[in-house]
Amino acid sequence: MLPILPPAEQMPIVAASLFKNGYAVVTREFAVGKDETTLQAMPRGALGTVWFLPSPGLKIERLTSTTQETNGERDAATLDEVIQANKGKRVRLLVQRGASQETLSGDLMLAAGQVVMLRGASDVALPKSSVLSIEADGGKLLWKVPNPGFSRVFTVKASGEGKIQVTSLERGLTWAPAYAVDLKEGKTLQLTGKATIINDLDNIAGRELRLVTGFPNVPFAQFLDPFVSGQDVDSFVGSMGVLGAAPAPMARAGMMTQNAGGFGGGGGRFAADFSEAMATSPLAGEQKEDLFFYRQPNVDLKRGDRGYFLLFSFSAPYEEVFTWDIDDLVQNNVTYVAPPEGPGEIWHTISFVNKSGQPLTTAPSTVYDAGDIVGQDTMKYVSPNAKAELKVNKSLDIAGEIDEEEVSRERAAIKYADGRPIYDLVTIKGTVKLVNRKKTKVSTRVRKDLTGEVVATEGNPVVTATAKGLRSVNPQARIVWTTDLDAGQTLTRTYTYKLYVAS
Repeated sequence: MLPILPPAEQMPIVAASLFKNGYAVVTREFAVGKDETTLQAMPRGALGTVWFLPSPGLKIERLTSTTQETNGERDAATLDEVIQANKGKRVRLLVQRGASQETLSGDLMLAAGQVVMLRGASDVALPKSSVLSIEADGGKLLWKVPNPGFSRVFTVKASGEGKIQVTSLERGLTWAPAYAVDLKEGKTLQLTGKATIINDLDNIAGRELRLVTGFPNVPFAQFLDPFVSGQDVDSFVGSMGVLGAAPAPMARAGMMTQNAGGFGGGGGRFAADFSEAMATSPLAGEQKEDLFFYRQPNVDLKRGDRGYFLLFSFSAPYEEVFTWDIDDLVQNNVTYVAPPEGPGEIWHTISFVNKSGQPLTTAPSTVYDAGDIVGQDTMKYVSPNAKAELKVNKSLDIAGEIDEEEVSRERAAIKYADGRPIYDLVTIKGTVKLVNRKKTKVSTRVRKDLTGEVVATEGNPVVTATAKGLRSVNPQARIVWTTDLDAGQTLTRTYTYKLYVAS
């Protein structure tokens, strides 16, 4: 008889690298002896990611996945199954005979099919449908019935005693990053990064986990490897037709936008110092190709647990700027749409340099001031020593308006060979106006994207033009004005551009 290891103990997790999409590269370990070892379970690894590695000096001689018949039990679901489970026992049956009921006692000799037979003072056989209830006549009534089935087992033959590790991409272990950005006096901030590890996979006992930023190309993650899936040939071959389809992208959950109380200030609340709440990870991260790995040591999480960990914290000076991004509304490169009427959407924004020495991964970032939440935004991926920018809240005291008007139009500027018009060349003049209603001087940035060729600007903005596409009639451009506005000041800037529009 081959030694069979308990599923819960046979293959513990010894290492894992967690992506943010619900998957992790998991390494498990199990011991083997001189004889064959049978494993009752294997990781549900993704196609092409299940690999076995023996300890030094050990060789794997054979690995087999096979189907084995099982003899399990389950609870009886019907009276018929209870009757059959108690065959051979002494029982009392309450039966219906005509208009009356009576109790019969005896040894239950026959219970299959539509007939039951009792052997007592005299033998009696009666239709099973007449039995209303069954009781044990001494002893206990049996209520378990056989539940035969099949399970997949795995046999391993190695060259001797040792350990084997199996590495695979599994679903059920992931992490969710977040940042607390605490605004301090003197225009400095303290940024603290945390990770919530979500474990729905298996128990983890004192192991280092690596938390991955970036997006690896693993298009077959949703398909199980045939060595562990148990698929028959037809099912596996049938799945080949959809191997080119990548898993659906993860839906992004909505973020909290309303203001809420924090942890600082009065009212008996603790002073807000997120970086001092617990120790951050003592291990430096690692860069591998385009992926970065945060390292979290000594993780103890049972299946179903969630773990809260601080990854790092750093301070940096920050700048405040009021930003207005004006979208390009031209459709299909040649259909002009005028800017909408009404005030522009201007944001109070902070910018700072990532001084953590490691990347900031994309994650929700909550901005605090004296312990109160003043805003929340999504931190986009920021490389070390690169500039980060976060929107704090919409500005109520900085107002903006934009207007555009057609200055001239050259009809049929582009024609077909037979003279039919295709495009007109239109000259558009735009005006951007900003008003500072605050009592202090502020820095502003207005960024206008447009389709067409910029021919004139006011206020020395930075103009970045892009070459037009192979099928595009017009190029695209971006105009950026950066200006300081005194208290109560109104600033007006104009720009002029040309674009071809459908005749």
